[in-house]
Amino acid sequence: MRALIGPEPFCGVSRCLRSASIKLWMQDRSREWWVKTPGQRQAKKFIHSYSPKLTAELLQLGRVAIRIAVGILAGHCRLNKHMHCMGLATDSLCRFCQEEEETALHVVCQCEGLVWLRYRLFGKEKLVPTSLSQGPLSDLLRLLRYVRVHNFKILLSFKILPSLLVRKLTKLLVREKHFLAITTLPPPVPSSNSSASQPAGATPQLH
Repeated sequence: MRALIGPEPFCGVSRCLRSASIKLWMQDRSREWWVKTPGQRQAKKFIHSYSPKLTAELLQLGRVAIRIAVGILAGHCRLNKHMHCMGLATDSLCRFCQEEEETALHVVCQCEGLVWLRYRLFGKEKLVPTSLSQGPLSDLLRLLRYVRVHNFKILLSFKILPSLLVRKLTKLLVREKHFLAITTLPPPVPSSNSSASQPAGATPQLH
């Protein structure tokens, strides 16, 4: 048996305790850095600290879903407040309640016009911002899909239509005109020769 060299009484430290202490220290430093970082006022209301669960769930989503989720959490999305700050919207009022500015925090957590949707998805009339970064993102994305339905109205109010959207609308209009032209054609009038060559009451034969 080897003799102990050092101060007594001896108390060993397990590997899991060392790992947990280092992990806790890193989380504290990360939270402190996040709080002291200037700016990101909107994101700090949603994300209080690092969430491994949120990170893992985001990485499992597709590119479009990640862009939508990060945009709403950071506040950099096609909502009237952000677009008004960039000079692309005439006002910053919410489209759903017309009472407050249309920010991500207002639309997701507080808007009176979306109470029924939040209650249906989350079981609550109003939400706590920090709860979104700890819970599943599926319900949040469903809420955002409903909000995105009105993006076409936003684009019309901005008088800015992306070229891709213009091409799609043009194709739809061309197809609709072609369909209307076909469906509104007058019925064909049988010629006198074809009617005279067949006896009365006979069914015309198709060749």
